[in-house]
Amino acid sequence: MGSNILLAVRIVVYELALGFLLVIVPLSYALDHGAGLGILAEWVQLPGLVIAFAGLALWLWATVELAVRGYGTPLPLDPPIHLVTTGPYARIRNPMHVGLVAFLAGIGLLFRSPAFLLYALLIAALAWAYARWVEVHALERRFGEVYRTYRARVPAWWPGARRRPHFPE
Repeated sequence: MGSNILLAVRIVVYELALGFLLVIVPLSYALDHGAGLGILAEWVQLPGLVIAFAGLALWLWATVELAVRGYGTPLPLDPPIHLVTTGPYARIRNPMHVGLVAFLAGIGLLFRSPAFLLYALLIAALAWAYARWVEVHALERRFGEVYRTYRARVPAWWPGARRRPHFPE
């Protein structure tokens, strides 16, 4: 029981720090420097709110699934000890990245900030690069054939996407 509480505390601290660094700081900067409200049309705010909530829900669901099933955190220095292939991980291999980028893009639309939308695009590119060149190799080393089978079966970014051997993830 004590180790479950410690895991929960680690995850909450990690997610709050990540949220502060990836959302609050850049959003405040964008809004303080006039890169928001009023630049995009007002009608983008409602879809932005829906996208932000959906992204946040996916991000949090994937985090909880990683903790409960994998018994670890999203932090690469404190990774799960079991490969997680359930919940959102049954449909896509990178639900936390997808959820985060959707959340950021939704926030950019909600605040009508092209600068924050560009920031979401930058985070998407960095998440893709990290998943493609770091995470895949780390997971292959840790979980071997089980991960390779999972990787062959589940698309990286979009549910139902067919894998193409010649197309990089």
